[in-house]
Amino acid sequence: MANLKKVTVNGKSFQVEVLERLPGEVRFALEGREYKVAWERALTQVGKPKPTARKPKSKLPTGQAKAEASAGEWITAPIPGIVVEILVSPDDKVEAGDPILCLEAMKMENRIYAPKSGTIAEILVSEGQDVSDGQELVKYKK
Repeated sequence: MANLKKVTVNGKSFQVEVLERLPGEVRFALEGREYKVAWERALTQVGKPKPTARKPKSKLPTGQAKAEASAGEWITAPIPGIVVEILVSPDDKVEAGDPILCLEAMKMENRIYAPKSGTIAEILVSEGQDVSDGQELVKYKK
């Protein structure tokens, strides 16, 4: 007797046949193909409650590198990387949360956002330049 389970993903239902349950993993068949999934992963996706959402502290996008303005005048690199794209010029007015530049770190592009509103005085880096953590990138006008 087959161990069939009905699974719904994004509103679409599937018949899944559980073939074998092993310590830490489960083997199952879906539409004629066999799969093996780590049981902990399956529990994470199905059985564990979702963490409660926290209210963001700012309007900066989550999951992106956030620059800091030290002493209110500089935007510094939050991570080491390579400057891929500069999105502002001197004398540009920016609002808090506006993209300033893009850094590539560990093969991922990270947008750097303005931590406060102001006017750009000077760009201290150039595209293709390596930057270190904490290095000054952009200067605000006083």
